[in-house]
Amino acid sequence: MDNNNSLNKLIKSAETGNVEAQYEIGEKYYNGEDIEEDKTLAVMWYAKAAEQGHAGAQLNLGGCYNNGEGVAQDYSQALKWLTQAAESGFAAAEYNLGNYYSNGIGIEQDYSQAIAWYTKAAEQGLSIAQYELGHCYYGGKGVEQDYVKAVSWLKKANQNYATAQYALGICYRNGYGVEQDYLQAGEWFLKAAEQGHMGAQYDLSWGFTNGDIVEQNDAQAIKWFDKLAQQGDAVSQYMLWLFHRANKGVEREQAVMWLMKAAEQEIENSKFELACCYHAGYGIEQDYEKAVTLLIDLEPILK
Repeated sequence: MDNNNSLNKLIKSAETGNVEAQYEIGEKYYNGEDIEEDKTLAVMWYAKAAEQGHAGAQLNLGGCYNNGEGVAQDYSQALKWLTQAAESGFAAAEYNLGNYYSNGIGIEQDYSQAIAWYTKAAEQGLSIAQYELGHCYYGGKGVEQDYVKAVSWLKKANQNYATAQYALGICYRNGYGVEQDYLQAGEWFLKAAEQGHMGAQYDLSWGFTNGDIVEQNDAQAIKWFDKLAQQGDAVSQYMLWLFHRANKGVEREQAVMWLMKAAEQEIENSKFELACCYHAGYGIEQDYEKAVTLLIDLEPILK
């Protein structure tokens, strides 16, 4: 009852032209919060607030036009409302407008404009814009390549933003814009990996395997390969089998299970080794028929 009363009051306030109420009602209809989700009504209320200059409503209305949610997809309308929000200094809109110019969405591709809008958002502390700007300087996209500026922006983007942390790891590993420092590279890869960044997890796995950017550590290598294997990475699944084969801490049944998954993804040598496991009953029930089937699959390759 209290929720209904609050909602009714909010709707009445919105109907009298209260811009914040209009925006809030739009949010509720969009997200299905305290009311049945209705993207069409969300667009209606966003539009009312947007026409009164509400930057958040302008951004969301632009998003609805971009995605065709509650309204027919229309990139020109999306660009119109996004631009209005960006010109009011709304960082999220500035970043999104940068993406429009970078990708040529509803407008001619213009990297210099993309950089200008990314910079505005980045200077307001928006981490994803800081990362994007760092990425542009790293690759020379829309600006002259400058690894020092790339690193500077990537460091600013490091607000628990895994992609920026991974990029910093690459810079330190390769000496791009900073003095080469494997210790720093490993620390940045670890930060990103702990947040689930697969690229960082992959580099860290091999780092612990080979002892290049971090001290060699089989247990840590297995830990990170296991995380990748659970995400479906076939190379990591096969690597866990190889660690077992080298007597480095992966249990037999677990190793064979990962070998099977790697074989399903056609990883080189995995089918042959799985056939050997079926033939010998190693970590799996002995099955000559499955062993032969796997070897027949390999016949064109073995020739």
